[in-house]
Amino acid sequence: MGQIRTKEWYDDVYDNSANYQGGEADKMWGMLWDFVAHQVPDDNPHIIDIGCGDGAMWRHIQKDFSVTGIDFSKVALSRAATVGNPTLIHDDLETIESLPDGDCYVFCEVMEHIENDIRLLSLVPTDKWIIITVPSFDSDGHVRHFRSTADVADRYAKLFGVFTTRVIPKSRFSCWFLMTGSKI
Repeated sequence: MGQIRTKEWYDDVYDNSANYQGGEADKMWGMLWDFVAHQVPDDNPHIIDIGCGDGAMWRHIQKDFSVTGIDFSKVALSRAATVGNPTLIHDDLETIESLPDGDCYVFCEVMEHIENDIRLLSLVPTDKWIIITVPSFDSDGHVRHFRSTADVADRYAKLFGVFTTRVIPKSRFSCWFLMTGSKI
């Protein structure tokens, strides 16, 4: 299992990893982002993107919505500032005390990177639409991963009224899990 990484570590990743240069992120995560886009309400919502990184998901989706992105990497946020006209918040998801108001809260590939994922999810206001993606695979910065949709539901369902989970294939040996629903 990986370990919690610092903002400096993520700054270095965004500065130096080939995965975040020249559209490589679209190749790696584009299919996942397409699934996320289909879960975003169609009524021009205000999206709160928790752990937004460099905004590559917004650039890929290109839907009509406004966005507030939250991340603790200054390098990632400086890149996100060039994607549309987002509101950006520099904060640590392990210690953030509140989340801004929005219509849809997206946690795309972030819950596996933080210890306090349940506390963070509990900050979402009641009756708001939530989209979560988590991996089936371990990686250097992951503090957890999941083996099945049942594992995902076991961890997060207590915070949802009605929810759905589904599998999104990544490769022959790994996948992402997508969970959507309203916060109770």
